[in-house]
Amino acid sequence: MTKKATKEEFDFFHTIRVRYAESDPQGIVFNANYLTYFDVAITEYFRFQGHPYGDLASSYGIDFHVVHCSIDYKSPAKFDDEIEIPSFLNSVIEIPLFFGASA
Repeated sequence: MTKKATKEEFDFFHTIRVRYAESDPQGIVFNANYLTYFDVAITEYFRFQGHPYGDLASSYGIDFHVVHCSIDYKSPAKFDDEIEIPSFLNSVIEIPLFFGASA
């Protein structure tokens, strides 16, 4: 079990509002949508750092692929909620690159 990151450990926060299409008939976010939220937050993290994700491949020859992800669902997000997604670059050791995100 990994230690839960504290809010102080994150250097970037991206807010996403839950759209109707992302929720089930009960108005709760369908679980797979959290991966999309994390992907958006990581993309915005790179933009915040001055390296728009779309430019990484063309400018630096860098591309990323998700090879593992793990999610622990703590409480449901619902239609029209605003979710604050903190992100940070955990470590860079050539390969792999580890990101942390939380919602």
